[in-house]
Amino acid sequence: MTLRAFWHPDRRADEIPDLDAVHAQPEVGLLAGASPPRALPALTLRGGETLVAASAPSSFLYVAE
Repeated sequence: MTLRAFWHPDRRADEIPDLDAVHAQPEVGLLAGASPPRALPALTLRGGETLVAASAPSSFLYVAE
């Protein structure tokens, strides 16, 4: 599974966005922490276990096929 993030400073997550609009935003790297910026390392997804990939203070996940 590959996680990808798209972000633009003019967009806010106030409502569920149109996925075409999300994909039109620049792709950005995922961070494990913002201060100091640390890239999210590879994570292992195992059957029957929960995997959390989040950053404080808020994270949003929209899943699309």
